Amino acid sequence: MKKFFTLIAVALMAVGAQAQEKVLFTNGETYANGATLTSASTKLVLGNDRTTLPYDIKLSSAKAYCAGLFGQEVMVENTETGEMEPKTRIVYLVGNQNPKDGALDGDKSTGNGYKPASGNLPQSGTYYMITPSADGKICAYVIVNGGKNFYVAKASDGSCLDQKEMTFKADGEAPEEVEIGEDYTFGDKMTGTVEFDVVANETYYVFCTGSKLSFGGYIFTAGGSTPVESSKKLVDKTGYSLYQNNYVQKEDGSWGYETVKLDEPQLSDYNRYYYNASNQNSVETTSYAHYRYNYNADGTIASRESWNFSNGVFCKTQVNEYEYDADKNMTKTTTKIYDVDGNVTSTSGSLYEDYENGYYKVMKNFSADGTVTYESHYQLTFNDAKQIVSSIQLTGAEFDQPNQGTFYTYENGLLAREVMAYYTPGAEEGQEWSNVIQTIVYTYNSDNTINTSTVITDSRGIHNEVEWRYTYATLDPALIPQNLTADGTIGGNEVYLKWDAVADATGYVVMYDNHTAEVEGKTEFITPMLNDGLHYFAVQAVVGGEKKNLSDFVTASVKDEGNVPMENFQVLAAEKVEIESYGYISYYYNLTLSWDVPEGASPISDYKVYVDKGESWKPSANYTTGMPEADKKETYNDVNSWVTDRQNFYWTTFEDTEWDQDAGETKSLGKGPDCKLWICAIYATGESKPSNVVDVNIYNLANGESGITTINNDNRNGAVEIYNLSGQRVNNLIDGQVYIVKQGNSVKKMLK
Repeated sequence: MKKFFTLIAVALMAVGAQAQEKVLFTNGETYANGATLTSASTKLVLGNDRTTLPYDIKLSSAKAYCAGLFGQEVMVENTETGEMEPKTRIVYLVGNQNPKDGALDGDKSTGNGYKPASGNLPQSGTYYMITPSADGKICAYVIVNGGKNFYVAKASDGSCLDQKEMTFKADGEAPEEVEIGEDYTFGDKMTGTVEFDVVANETYYVFCTGSKLSFGGYIFTAGGSTPVESSKKLVDKTGYSLYQNNYVQKEDGSWGYETVKLDEPQLSDYNRYYYNASNQNSVETTSYAHYRYNYNADGTIASRESWNFSNGVFCKTQVNEYEYDADKNMTKTTTKIYDVDGNVTSTSGSLYEDYENGYYKVMKNFSADGTVTYESHYQLTFNDAKQIVSSIQLTGAEFDQPNQGTFYTYENGLLAREVMAYYTPGAEEGQEWSNVIQTIVYTYNSDNTINTSTVITDSRGIHNEVEWRYTYATLDPALIPQNLTADGTIGGNEVYLKWDAVADATGYVVMYDNHTAEVEGKTEFITPMLNDGLHYFAVQAVVGGEKKNLSDFVTASVKDEGNVPMENFQVLAAEKVEIESYGYISYYYNLTLSWDVPEGASPISDYKVYVDKGESWKPSANYTTGMPEADKKETYNDVNSWVTDRQNFYWTTFEDTEWDQDAGETKSLGKGPDCKLWICAIYATGESKPSNVVDVNIYNLANGESGITTINNDNRNGAVEIYNLSGQRVNNLIDGQVYIVKQGNSVKKMLK
């Protein structure tokens, strides 16, 4: 399996197709001197062949090898019927003048042909110039006549690649590797591919001395990332759900899902990508996550930081650090988890070994002390273009048992489909991989960038299809807004941002934490009210309708002095309530709570009540929506406050239960756990610190016992307050009724 990053699928993937870009010619187009074609990471410029006429464009039939890499569907005349019909052909160019080192004279090249000893690069005639913006490999389609000198030469010093630095494969049903002579010639005509490694920002001249080279474009396979001056990059990937699954009651009375195709696709999620001054992806955001990337000097990713909101604080929660070998294959990932204060709370990671064509065959997970906790092996297959065809996970003591596989299908050299499936032992021949987990189908734009990828899943009667749509932009570091500043002292927990104008910008996009805002007609912005704490800001210009490179982040802090905790929090009573829903019986506890709002507190929009039931449970919380206004609040009842049991299921919240095998149901043990409860206020500037903590057994309290054991504040001489069992405060008592009497930290029941 390959360990790499891709911005067109998932930020970090364990399986995926090797990143490739194609530059091909289009039948019917005109390609003149200096014509330029680009992909995301490369640029092709045609040499100065003729002044008055363009390059000749031709079609060639091809066998399986080259047709699979460079073939295009074009309309060709049937010589027997005269009808036009679609055929797979390779579209290639050829000039009319031999390449020479002199200037173009009308329609003639002048000067001398290239000699390796002199490094005299061609200035006129037929030649092709390729400039990559990243390290990688070029695989080009060429037709070289026998006895003609074929060269790939560097613009930087005029030197040509050594014969051993180029790999030639003749076209056929399977490629046949051929050797070029010491004089850079072939004995016979060679129709096929030439492969050679390239480095970022070097320009490579491809040509034949004494001949007009036929050239059918190339495939670029990235092997790294290097800063470039201008580049087309993916900036947005938005997913739309095409189906909806409704949980309905069927005719037989059972419940299940009904799949309905939507008339209008519904937004599912999005990925947005932002780039730094080196055109490297520096920030990626989704509706719920924020990632930041740091890079090594060679362009490999050094680390990925995950940022999220924790109790209203935007902070770093996880960091993945990466190590590589000399071939830039990832060998180790170390994952560190952080708390809200920036402390590392746990460490783990993975090791990757035994690479083939950039994909690892062995993956080992390790714990904080370096102990390997899990190991998995992968069986890989590739096609002739070294694109992965299958990746099968092997498990078992000897790693010889297939478990999960991913299978890749290509069309015209581009990834068309990925199918992920589980292996079924003992299945009929040909059906071993019929348990499909997920299928991804790709479509492409004319420049071979991905247009859409549709993710299809079927599980337990639920069918989902999410169509991801891709948007690209041409980046330019010169368009980064400069001198961004952030002032958090203007009050109201707002921050004032300003920056220098960018020429021709029609607007700007401001990023604050994981939010964005569009700004038009000005170079300043005041944020909405923010939570207390440190915040991060950046800005990008919009030029020609495209979002450009992102500035560096600046920070500012804000503080709301009225964000204070609640006081004198009490649990007055609890009542068990039964509710039937979807054919199941559910039990809830109706809690009666009270607390005091301190003087000087800011406006409160809501509250959050927390419960902690011991070491086996982490604190959980529910918003008490629908409650009265905070300044009028004394007690609160809500039948949906706390879920305690779905009797037909296996868990409870405030009541200990066990599964009765004979009865086939969950039964109460007649007791409940000791709990801790507290409340936090929700201000516009974030969640408050916790109130005092109440130790209470909700089960005992609901069953008429004294469930409250501790209230960690002292107000024993406070005023007496009396409530009925519904939690309503009363003044006139009725004989024979039971009431709840509260005084300070004392709560008890009383019979009148």
